[in-house]
Amino acid sequence: MTPFFLVHHALAGGDGSYVQRFAGDVQDGVYERLGRREAFTGGVAGAEAAVPGSPGQSNAQVLLSPVLVALYSDAYFSDPQCRVEWSLFRERLRWHQHFTGRRSPALIGVPWSIRAVPPPVPIRQTDMIDDDFGAEFAAGGALRLIRAAPASAGYRHLVGAVVELIARARVDGPPSLSERDAELVRLSGRTAWAGGAAAQDPRRSAARAASGLGGERRWRMADPEHTRRPILRRAGVAERGEDDD
Repeated sequence: MTPFFLVHHALAGGDGSYVQRFAGDVQDGVYERLGRREAFTGGVAGAEAAVPGSPGQSNAQVLLSPVLVALYSDAYFSDPQCRVEWSLFRERLRWHQHFTGRRSPALIGVPWSIRAVPPPVPIRQTDMIDDDFGAEFAAGGALRLIRAAPASAGYRHLVGAVVELIARARVDGPPSLSERDAELVRLSGRTAWAGGAAAQDPRRSAARAASGLGGERRWRMADPEHTRRPILRRAGVAERGEDDD
């Protein structure tokens, strides 16, 4: 089953239990807000979750889940898999805006544990949850807050803010991506900023060369009026009025 929302993280410093605690508290809030139904059940995934089958393969849940709750941390900013998957979800939002003219709140950036590594420019330029959640949150993010004051009004306020954004995104979620769509997005260069081993694995390069999808080809995004899915078309190929998959 595809999770309704996905708590996306990069575990570091043994904080996995706190990620699970935060995800559980958000889940309880979502059930209270929208109803205790399977359709509103979330999930947890990240760099240390054993979901991707091989380097460079995206977590399918990131391509399908309506909402991504990204727990920003030094480890998250430094991890190529997290950056690539974040970028693919952001591409889904870009297509949502193309189709509807609206900005979906489905990408929820939560400062989790940020100490030394600055956010990459694409992440820094997007919205991040920002409010007065108390001194502990202001000093070190949600991880410090949940460690020091899990029963505080500030922590409850933070969880409530995330739940509200998830509820809003329920009626304004982005389109999904298939694995093929995700590969074409990579070929377009729109995830190139993420860099690192996950984006440059030699096995991926060899597979692309064998399938004729070499990096020397030019790709562009299909115009929204020609398709109802966020796919890519090779430059020079005649446009068609239906999906070309």
